[in-house]
Amino acid sequence: MSDGRAEALLRSALEKIVYFEARSETLQADAATLRSEADALRADLASASQREVELRRRVAELEVELGRAHRDREEGARVLDAMRAERAGLMGKVLEASRIQGTSAGLDFDLAGFISDLRAEAIALRTPALEVATPPSRLLDGGSAPSGSLDSVRAEAPALETVAVHSDVARNGLSAPGATPVPGVPARPSLRPSSPPAGASARERPALFAEGAVPSAAALLAVTREAERLFEQGRLAVPPSPRLGEESLFGFSIRELSSPDPSARSRAAERLRTLGDRAASPALAVALHAERDETVLVAFLEAFRALASREGAAVVEPLLSAPEPVVRIAALRAITHLDPDAAPAHLSRAAHDPDASVRRRTALLAVSLGPERMLELERQVSRDPDPEVRRLAVLAAGAAGGELARSRLLGALEDPHLGVRRAAARSLSGLLGMDVGHVATLSDEERRREVRRLATVAPVPLSQRARPLGLATRAPPRPEPEPEPSSPEPAPEIELPAELEDPAAASGAGVAGWPAPIEVALPPAAPRELGAGGLHADEALCLQITSELRTSMRGRTVLDLATQLGVTDERVIEAAALLTARGQVVRRGAKLFVA
Repeated sequence: MSDGRAEALLRSALEKIVYFEARSETLQADAATLRSEADALRADLASASQREVELRRRVAELEVELGRAHRDREEGARVLDAMRAERAGLMGKVLEASRIQGTSAGLDFDLAGFISDLRAEAIALRTPALEVATPPSRLLDGGSAPSGSLDSVRAEAPALETVAVHSDVARNGLSAPGATPVPGVPARPSLRPSSPPAGASARERPALFAEGAVPSAAALLAVTREAERLFEQGRLAVPPSPRLGEESLFGFSIRELSSPDPSARSRAAERLRTLGDRAASPALAVALHAERDETVLVAFLEAFRALASREGAAVVEPLLSAPEPVVRIAALRAITHLDPDAAPAHLSRAAHDPDASVRRRTALLAVSLGPERMLELERQVSRDPDPEVRRLAVLAAGAAGGELARSRLLGALEDPHLGVRRAAARSLSGLLGMDVGHVATLSDEERRREVRRLATVAPVPLSQRARPLGLATRAPPRPEPEPEPSSPEPAPEIELPAELEDPAAASGAGVAGWPAPIEVALPPAAPRELGAGGLHADEALCLQITSELRTSMRGRTVLDLATQLGVTDERVIEAAALLTARGQVVRRGAKLFVA
């Protein structure tokens, strides 16, 4: 190959290299431009996605508001339909009464005019300075009455009604004494007692009611219906039938029990519970059988518990095996209230419920049982894995009292959970009449030693546990002479012993070796005569006081409890001191509350 050929090839290769390098730079520039455009498009896509999310959220909010508006509209439509149906029924009865009155032979009774007179009398009552006058009547003779008399009266009645329904009629003197009566309209007797006018007599009154031509019951019914129509139109200020709204609310609530809206069904159950009509219990039983929503079921059970009788326990019993814990708890509450005799068996089964909340509520409901049943249930739940269930069971055992409860509480002091041990020490303090709260925080060996010591301590009698109140150390009562029937003597003053007058002397007069009693401050009792039998609080009274305080949201005073239970104030104070020592009752001010 010659030199010229080689140079040509070299030059061609160099040109191609330069060309490809230039082309590569161009492609790289295009790629950078495309990458920047892609980044810009990605940013636009991200902002568009964010806007889409916001728009979707707004659409969801609008859908929720639209659904709520639809539900409100449907509920309003149901209320409107109920009111229209009721109005149609009332108007039908009014028309039927008018038709019955129109077909009576020799009848000349103007219903509209009678209602107008009622309205005029109501207006006159608001202005007592003026008095509504009764227009002179005309004698009605069935045999000689013209055939068009009823039509003429009905034609003239709207004018009288228009005059009567305005509030300024009596003020303008249109119904004042001496006013010109409306011709052709028969007079009707006034509903409010008033003396007859000077020119009126018994023979001038219409013979319609005297001769019994028109039945009074039908006339009063027609008047009531027409007055309700005027009240709906706003032309009557006072409702003529006070129980109409209540009955309509009851019927509407019964219909709402089958509403497709769960919240409407819950509100209907709450309304029926507030009305307190036991006639709603069959409808609630049917609704309980068909309901599947847990929230509505709880509302139905609460209403059924308040309205049903003992036989309603059979309706509630299938719901004890409901899948929702809240429904099982509500069913337990209902069946404990409806059938207390069958409640222990159901509570015993509920003590082994897989849900801890049901077991905790079972331990609380055990307080309503007797002491023996309560301790039996406490024995079942004492080995529960949930410490809160064991703690509540220990508190229930402390409320039962007795030697068996004491042994259970001593055994609960060995529980590994601190809360259970504290609850056992709190209940044991009430039984022994001494503070043993420090035992819960001791070491295992010291705690076992203290438990053995407490097992030998004799429990304080019930009458001595209330000594801090200053009631068990009173002076013996003196026999009081019976007062004479003619001259009653004032009540004698009660002399307090020296221990109550001097607190320092009372505190130093304790028996050596006994622990200090638990001080309980309660409102001072009013002066009373002391009975010869002394003061003794029993477990039945403690259970009654606990039940009363549990059902009271605002607490009860000593006087309220004594009045409600029919016992003396001293017995209530002593029982309250015992319950306070057990930790079941707390005092806030002058009132007692359940702990």
